[in-house]
Amino acid sequence: MKHIRGEIKTQTPYIKRKAVSYPMTGAQIDHLDDKDFVWFLCKADDWLKGSFMWEGKLFMAPAPRVKSWIEKDSHIWFPDNGLLKGPHPHYGNFWYNILVNHYYTKWLKLKHTFAKEEMKVFRNLGTSSFSTSESGLMYKDYSKKADKKVMKQAGDLGELLMKKYFERQPGVFNVQLNPQPYGAYDIEFDYEKEAS
Repeated sequence: MKHIRGEIKTQTPYIKRKAVSYPMTGAQIDHLDDKDFVWFLCKADDWLKGSFMWEGKLFMAPAPRVKSWIEKDSHIWFPDNGLLKGPHPHYGNFWYNILVNHYYTKWLKLKHTFAKEEMKVFRNLGTSSFSTSESGLMYKDYSKKADKKVMKQAGDLGELLMKKYFERQPGVFNVQLNPQPYGAYDIEFDYEKEAS
């Protein structure tokens, strides 16, 4: 039996780049050493029509590969920080993009797609700084303010959904969410076969 610790990033993906994003803060990156996997749970945003094609997709990446991508590998394939997104207009932090279905990020795997009905609760919890025009074009919307309370609510709901998901997986036992809201990991469990 193996003990697994992981992080859950509930987010509207970076649609224009076909990427999921990871926060580029020292503490977040350092904590990648304390976990085995990062799961990216994609949600739709009512303001972004293009986000619905991503809704419910769950991507998994080994935490050491995410750290290596941020610190080394992405700079080889995308010089000049070509995948860096930010700074956020209100928080000043950057997010690093990890491309989906790309030759250099084959380690980022689609593991599951949740039903639209399960994901509906996330649709009004958008934190994207983009909107969609009447003609369907995305644009940077400077009138939108990021709301930490909404971000936390989406993250908490994502963790609960993921807990239920893992509890249904064969060979997975003792699924627990980290009681520390800003701890080094979000979820932990024991498993007897390959975690999905």
